[in-house]
Amino acid sequence: INLPWKQQYGDVMSSGMVTYTIKRKRNVAQGTQFTNKAAIYFDYNSPVITNTTQTHIATQTFPLHLLSFSGSKTATNNITLYWTTANEINTKTFVIEQSNNGRAFSAIGEKRAAGFGNNKYTYNIETVTKGDLYFRLKMIDKDGIFSYSSIVLIKDKINNAGFVLMENPVKKEMVLTSIAPSLINTEAVLVNNLGVVVKRFVIRSATQTVAVNDLANGVYYLKTVEGSEKVVI
Repeated sequence: INLPWKQQYGDVMSSGMVTYTIKRKRNVAQGTQFTNKAAIYFDYNSPVITNTTQTHIATQTFPLHLLSFSGSKTATNNITLYWTTANEINTKTFVIEQSNNGRAFSAIGEKRAAGFGNNKYTYNIETVTKGDLYFRLKMIDKDGIFSYSSIVLIKDKINNAGFVLMENPVKKEMVLTSIAPSLINTEAVLVNNLGVVVKRFVIRSATQTVAVNDLANGVYYLKTVEGSEKVVI
């Protein structure tokens, strides 16, 4: 709401604005429109009437439900992005956007959407600039409606444990990738905050999936012969 008393009193210090929030009643139907305005009082002067605002109650339908979005560096120092969707309806495309500061993004490619159902996608980026990189998805449906994913940060270097976790926090399973060659056929362990080993497994390949749905929610440490990484389950 813009307050017009600057023109009335001619004082630049008297200009300003008012913001407010309202809670919608449960029985307000879709398509309802209503207007509102406010009266601002200064001492005993006549009130200053704000401009009239109009609110339209409507449901915004976004292209799909994004279940996950993550990424990792490959053994050849390229980047692979992964995402999964649910309940796609008339989804048209995914625009992959990149940034070097997490604020200013630019499009670097597109991935055609299946357009219906539940799906898994990957997108490979072969030419990678040095430094940490940020990625997000612009998800567009056939009607032009779009929404953005969360932002994924890909670090320039693999952590000192020799691997990258595709998702952290982890839900049912953790996926390790970009595993250092020296870790293949070595043992890794998950340790809880008390220092107790709760899971052991042998790293067999450059991408390793380990089920953790049998563990309680909490903070653990995944240790390899090269180092450790904090894991939130």
